[in-house]
Amino acid sequence: MFDRRDRYEETAQQARADREGAEQDIARAMADEIRDDIAGFDPKRLRGLGPAGLRTLVAALGISNEHPDSGRPDAGETEADERTVPPGWAHLRVAEPSPWLTSVAFGALIGALIVILGGLARLLVS
Repeated sequence: MFDRRDRYEETAQQARADREGAEQDIARAMADEIRDDIAGFDPKRLRGLGPAGLRTLVAALGISNEHPDSGRPDAGETEADERTVPPGWAHLRVAEPSPWLTSVAFGALIGALIVILGGLARLLVS
């Protein structure tokens, strides 16, 4: 049992290594293609690359991974504005009113409406 599992793990590890090697070869070829003719390069082809392939592509193109503003002393200090609000509706949520209070108010409104309609009906009949 353990022998089969060990063979499986070794085979899976070898397959992962082969995939990373193939991705790196493809990434180097893409980098050469980008350098030769950037206008003819289809960026949709980047979808097939995994993390190792993308790292190889970026390294082959000579792109630095440092942020251009990292040298500024106030680079980490930003004011809160609409760009720092989390996406979605979560920041717009408000607490809902109590269901008991809502039902009491609705019942009082319906009761007042019945009294008014009953009074109008009595006036019309008499």
